[in-house]
Amino acid sequence: TAGLHLDAAGVEFDARSGKIPVSAFEQTNVPHIYAIGDVCVGRMELTPVAIQAGRMLAMRLFGGAAKLFDYKLVPTTVFTPLEYGACGLSEDDAIETYGEDDLEIYRRTGTPLEYNLVEERVKQAAYFKLICVRSENERVVGFHVLAPNARRDHAWIRSRDASRC
Repeated sequence: TAGLHLDAAGVEFDARSGKIPVSAFEQTNVPHIYAIGDVCVGRMELTPVAIQAGRMLAMRLFGGAAKLFDYKLVPTTVFTPLEYGACGLSEDDAIETYGEDDLEIYRRTGTPLEYNLVEERVKQAAYFKLICVRSENERVVGFHVLAPNARRDHAWIRSRDASRC
């Protein structure tokens, strides 16, 4: 952001990181200036996230839409030998948001398909957790997977509208 001369426009930014604080509407401290993506404080540095946030900003500014991008519903994966993937709320956040009595937590262990093809592989090498809200027809608000290739196992979420997660 150094070359943008944000100070000349009156836009506040962190001098050390160059990142710009924005509201939930991607609005800077200057009402008619917006920022999305890697330049924003506290936003995920993922190109697909910035693209979708930009689309939604354009729809709000020029298309009459009101929906905000929900950064909590972005699927993420931790790439380790046994990968962790998540989309939506953690169990703790879901309890805080909906209350423990209104949640149905489904936990399951299983064997990835490719492990069934090789006899020597360890069985039960995957763990899945689905967090649902009982009072909302068991709407899914969190999905977590710990497994080899977890990025692939939760790819179905990435291929859909994250607000349905």
